[in-house]
Amino acid sequence: MKDCLNSNQIKIIALILMLIDHIGGVLIENGILNFSVFWGRDALFWFNIDYALRFIGRISFPLFCYFIVEGFLHTKSIKRYFIRILIFAFISEIPFDLAFHNSFFYLGYQNVLFEFALAVLMLGALSKNSGEMFKQGIIVLVFCIFSYYLCLDYDYIGILLIAIFYLFRNDKSMMFLLSGVLLIYSSKNFFCISVFSLFIINMYNGLKGKLNIKYLFYLFYPIHLTLLAFFRFFMGISIY
Repeated sequence: MKDCLNSNQIKIIALILMLIDHIGGVLIENGILNFSVFWGRDALFWFNIDYALRFIGRISFPLFCYFIVEGFLHTKSIKRYFIRILIFAFISEIPFDLAFHNSFFYLGYQNVLFEFALAVLMLGALSKNSGEMFKQGIIVLVFCIFSYYLCLDYDYIGILLIAIFYLFRNDKSMMFLLSGVLLIYSSKNFFCISVFSLFIINMYNGLKGKLNIKYLFYLFYPIHLTLLAFFRFFMGISIY
């Protein structure tokens, strides 16, 4: 089973798991469970469905974090890589706010691409201070603080996880140990299940795959959030 998946295959798995997670978060948590007609005997049924979807979907996030590091290591231009993620972060913010906060503009919580853009800046700083453990520790701490106060999705957990994937990329045993401890520690919101993502990462063979799907995630992210938000809206109209 080891070394049997290329990056394209793992990214597709991550996209499917993310969609499962967001169906729970958008359509059930922010949709069905907010429709009064479903309260009563049906509420427990939909709560359990939501729990199952979000539990499974949590596996996706560490996969994306791992490939942010892979993208950083293989990009021809870190600047273009950062700008590309940042552009799609701004494109995705309205769909994200509509899907999860029923609003066109919500500053209390920002979509995950902003966290990934911030992580690329951190990776650039870590790269420039290679071998200087104290400086690298300070860099990670500073970016964790930024992620927390900027109210980014997954806040400091995502930044720490990406830092571990990068700093221990040449020591897989330590990388899996530290990332596993972090994921189990951050067990709120079903996140402990995310440790199973490490088994998927361990199957990575280092190959890209035949198809060029570099922009698939960037496009899929805002499009699927928009569709889920509109579907929830029309679902609410049809119920009432």
